[in-house]
Amino acid sequence: MSYAESQFSQYVSARTRTQLVIVFLALSVGLYLLTLLLDAYQLVILPNSVTADIASLEGGEAWPNVLRGLTALLELLVLLITIILFSIWLHRVNKNLRSLGARNIEFTPGWAVGWFFIPFLNIYMPYKVVKEVWVKSAPDVGTGEAWQQSSSTSLVTWWWFIWIISNVLLRAAGGLSESKSPDTVFLSLKVDLFASTFRIAAGALAIMVVYGIYKRQEERSKQQIVNVPPPPPPIFATQY
Repeated sequence: MSYAESQFSQYVSARTRTQLVIVFLALSVGLYLLTLLLDAYQLVILPNSVTADIASLEGGEAWPNVLRGLTALLELLVLLITIILFSIWLHRVNKNLRSLGARNIEFTPGWAVGWFFIPFLNIYMPYKVVKEVWVKSAPDVGTGEAWQQSSSTSLVTWWWFIWIISNVLLRAAGGLSESKSPDTVFLSLKVDLFASTFRIAAGALAIMVVYGIYKRQEERSKQQIVNVPPPPPPIFATQY
């Protein structure tokens, strides 16, 4: 879509999409917190339950493992729903950039979502996607090249950095948990505890990023309405 064509595209508020994404991000954070508490409880209070078979444990010792398994299933379900909702939200806010007058947009709405699903490239490209949406949604940004220096992206940067770290720790914990060595299994639980901590932080920052982009686009949209010039006065033909 050219810049001229974009002026006639309609801005669609991402309010409902934003609310849904935030709700499920908050659910994810709650589940990560529960996982963290269960990990800490097992490490400190019931260390024997970490490596023991559930069938061999007494009722009071087995419940952390059972609850941990249920929490993992809920995490997976909520994650899948969050991915879908976030993709829909990102497609919309990227598309809105055109109706908000942003120029030289690098990513189309389709590729804004698609980069999240391409192996290896999804380590960095999604950050660029969200960064562009964040900056070009700013109310104080014009339609020229000044957008690159006009708005701080530290929130987006920290969100993505912590998210990557949390995934690295999560994969490490999963690999260690496959070991039959009790010491290694204990280590996996400790690593998982740190992973949960980083996931909680990443989830909280993601909520701030999603809500921040929504608010920036709403404000920029209002500015456009205010700055629309009035129609020219009617011209009446003079009768002779």
